[in-house]
Amino acid sequence: MKWESLTAPDFEKAVQETGVCLLPLGILERHGNHLPLGTDLINVMGHCERAAEIEPAVVFPHFYFGQIYEAKCHPGTVTLPPVFLVDLILKVIDEIGRNGFKKIILVNGHGGNNSLVEFIAQTMLDQQKSYVLYYYIPDKQATDRINTLFTEVFHAKCFDDHGGEVETADTMANTPDWVKLNKESEVTKEQKRLIRGQESIPGEVSSPIWWYAYAPEHMAGQHADKATIEKGRKYHSVYAQELARFIKAVKDDMVGPALTKEFYKRTKSVGQ
Repeated sequence: MKWESLTAPDFEKAVQETGVCLLPLGILERHGNHLPLGTDLINVMGHCERAAEIEPAVVFPHFYFGQIYEAKCHPGTVTLPPVFLVDLILKVIDEIGRNGFKKIILVNGHGGNNSLVEFIAQTMLDQQKSYVLYYYIPDKQATDRINTLFTEVFHAKCFDDHGGEVETADTMANTPDWVKLNKESEVTKEQKRLIRGQESIPGEVSSPIWWYAYAPEHMAGQHADKATIEKGRKYHSVYAQELARFIKAVKDDMVGPALTKEFYKRTKSVGQ
């Protein structure tokens, strides 16, 4: 169920019947010259909406804000100051909870958000909440199914990075009119610079400039021209089934909420 499509009475009913809200996370960034700026959120929204049809849940509206500072050098990127960004995400999550959801799932569609999502999750232990926060990471079953699909269906045989065959097929199956495959070859794909382990930068060193060094034109995939709508639809089916299984597990989870309550109680007793 789409949050924004519900009437107020229907929304209240959905909260009571599902108890779970999905918050898809994406951003606005360049994906070569052939994919739309909103690719990450377009695709994760699609995954969430399809999963919520299998295992009922409410899907929060489009939220295009996350960690994407490495793309500020490209047109169309939208970034927010770091402290403001974290505060915004936390307040949105609190608002979802204020509306009655006791379980909230972050579903991330952008690799650059991975560390941010983990940090946001850990902040839940700072102050007691009326809800429990989860974030989706595919388990072994999901990973095995997806990898099998890649091997059997995709030319790349794996997830072939930013703007590649998988991401392009995913987007084509969601918004075919927004993909411009004829522009795919305009961006040079071999762009790797400052690769760790080579003379230019020691292997033990990391740096925030790593992505710009790796893909300055925000195109890293090698096989986007092999993408098709049908491949994207097959990917959608597997992803939705596995995400729906996770939603069901969250609904059934009684241990997480109990341990969280226990943790808050012990925290309050410190120093007493």
